[in-house]
Amino acid sequence: MEGAMEEISAVCSLQFDDRGDDNDDGVEIWYYNLDQRQSEGSYGFAYTPGTDSDEGLVAINWSTYQNADGSFKNSIASGSFYGITFLHELSHAVGLKHPHDRGLFGQPRFPGLTHRSNEFRDKGDFDQNAHPFTQLTYVDKGARNGMVPRSIEAYGFLQTLGALDIAALQWMYGINPDAASGDDTYTLPLENREGTGWRAIWDTGGVDRITAGGATAPVTIDLRNATLGDDVNAGGYVSRAEDVFGGFTIAHDWYGRNVGQSAGLCVIEIAIGGKGDDVLIGNRADNLLKGKKGADVLVAGGGDGNRVTGGKGRDQFWISAQHGALVKVTDFNPRKDRLVFDVDVSAVTLDSVGNGSQVLIDGRVVAQLLGVSVRNLDLERHALFSGFEGL
Repeated sequence: MEGAMEEISAVCSLQFDDRGDDNDDGVEIWYYNLDQRQSEGSYGFAYTPGTDSDEGLVAINWSTYQNADGSFKNSIASGSFYGITFLHELSHAVGLKHPHDRGLFGQPRFPGLTHRSNEFRDKGDFDQNAHPFTQLTYVDKGARNGMVPRSIEAYGFLQTLGALDIAALQWMYGINPDAASGDDTYTLPLENREGTGWRAIWDTGGVDRITAGGATAPVTIDLRNATLGDDVNAGGYVSRAEDVFGGFTIAHDWYGRNVGQSAGLCVIEIAIGGKGDDVLIGNRADNLLKGKKGADVLVAGGGDGNRVTGGKGRDQFWISAQHGALVKVTDFNPRKDRLVFDVDVSAVTLDSVGNGSQVLIDGRVVAQLLGVSVRNLDLERHALFSGFEGL
């Protein structure tokens, strides 16, 4: 339960103070254990604020997790099916509801859900009512979205608040502007085992990175923030290793009130791949994307100081004309690498600059190929049109 309190305080301005004495009139959150006789088959329950004398009460049914001799019959490890119960119930105690429920004061259900919805299966609009986007959902092992297991396991589920949960708490209580303010590294889990799961990142400062570590399987690392919009990325863009039920999303970057009004706080700048055929996607900051080995796809973001390095392998560098970004490609190899554009190649021209080349779209410089002479480039060989939407 202490870990659950820390998770909530890390993302919003709500803080918890241990009063010790449960007779203290100032106590607002209560926590106690149940046995099977008190709550047959229940994992736990909680009362939300505004429910009279029981408001803020959090109850956990320990008989669900422990045998009579004290040994564990169900794992409550971080990322396990049962491990999220503590954070789930505490979230209710501070004011969050299930997506499939109406609130006590008439708050709406999650978009796309009605009173006829199956609370264990229906994922609402754009399939966002599910792990790993919110831990308040009942759509966990029933999500069938390829991101969580289809059965009760000791891994594969949310370890933290989802990006949608973070947004709700920040709207209610305000953001925590000082969380994870240093240079942080977030390493993708590489196998399905106890302790593997999903985390939503709220990081407010420093130069931060998501890395694949020693991954041999393909990974996707996407540095974009959850949109909170009416789209498939409302609850976050997913970073993960292939076939692993765990990884990261990144919370919406805002001050807690106006969706889309960037606070410039929750920004991850660096993505580093592994040995597989990886996909690395930047954001609107100045990014460093480093593919390392494998045939990688590197999608530059919207910053003016982007640097992308493919590493060994036949790499693709995706460059957009839809924003004023400048991408520096550090290791373009004309023999095997390709440039991919979101405009017809007829709009692309090449020119010399310094000891390399520059790429122009409709006369505007969008990329520099460091150390590559324009004499070694041929748009018919080295450029492709994909029609992808720029970041």
